Amino acid sequence: TVVHNGTAPGQIPVRVWLLVDGPLARGGVYQGLSVRAVVANGQTGAFMIPAVQAGHFHALVGAGLPPDFYFADVRQGGVSVFDSGFDVGKESPSPIQVVINSGARTVEGTVRDARGKPVSGATAVLVPPRERRHNRALYYTAKSDAAGHFKIQGIAPGNYSLFSWQNMPDGAYFNDRFVSRNEEAGRRVSVTQA
Repeated sequence: TVVHNGTAPGQIPVRVWLLVDGPLARGGVYQGLSVRAVVANGQTGAFMIPAVQAGHFHALVGAGLPPDFYFADVRQGGVSVFDSGFDVGKESPSPIQVVINSGARTVEGTVRDARGKPVSGATAVLVPPRERRHNRALYYTAKSDAAGHFKIQGIAPGNYSLFSWQNMPDGAYFNDRFVSRNEEAGRRVSVTQA
């Protein structure tokens, strides 16, 4: 089920999909999971993703949430599995609960080069602390416009490092070794509950 501030999501379309962990992610049978996102029932919050192969997964929420909402948690059996993920075996797993909360924040800024000139088309990324970097739901990105301005919305409360890169391969910021090599260039950002 999906809950928003403790109740069903109502008119808010919440798309849920699964991301498989590890080397299985390269397998063809798993690659289609991201395109099989399902929309939770607005009245009950219920959703079902059929025919999921065995493996270790993280639940993710697709684009489309209002900018003041954020993806807060995934719970299974009353325990958070947001960072750790959950297993699917031969039997169906215990139901999961996807938690969406109001009170998301926005981070805005300007990307500038070493000479202070605005950089167009740079990728600005909020990266979670090292101990939470395996949770892709905690990464937030935006592209800078012609004036170098970027705006990242829907951010969950927490501590992050803000980076910007030009000509970076898509998703390279998910690689902890890549981010670690640039750690000193990041700016610390603390996002508080709205």
